[in-house]
Amino acid sequence: MFLLFRDCFDEFLKINKFIIFIFHKKMWKSEVFSQALFSDEYNLIIFFFDLSDKKATKRILNRVICKNCNTIYNKVYYPSKFDEKCDNCSENLFTRIDDNQEVIIKRLTDYNNQLPKLTKFYMQKNNVFHLDADQPRDKIFIVIKDLLLHVENTF
Repeated sequence: MFLLFRDCFDEFLKINKFIIFIFHKKMWKSEVFSQALFSDEYNLIIFFFDLSDKKATKRILNRVICKNCNTIYNKVYYPSKFDEKCDNCSENLFTRIDDNQEVIIKRLTDYNNQLPKLTKFYMQKNNVFHLDADQPRDKIFIVIKDLLLHVENTF
């Protein structure tokens, strides 16, 4: 998801102030953080990226990162042009130690247990969008860009 956000928001950030991406590891953190931001002072937009656990697991298990510049690749969906080397700096790519089946199952279980409360909390707010994350990132980029431009015009 980081690559998608980076690519999608680079252009948007050129014409806007900032975007905040919240990854919810613990429910209380997102509630506390969001309560601080949900005021008339901020125009907060929430994106829920809907993706099956099976597909999320496949993406995570195939993630590799450059040791030097931290560029993120995916062996299946966004591979390096050079076998096991970074396209930018030619450094070796590695897999994070926590990108394994056991850890992923625990993270997804925790997330899915928190999701109903999290969804209920955010659905009470304005500007909440559910996006189908099981699409090519270029298509998701266009959807997000269009939504952001639409929301920007309503503020």
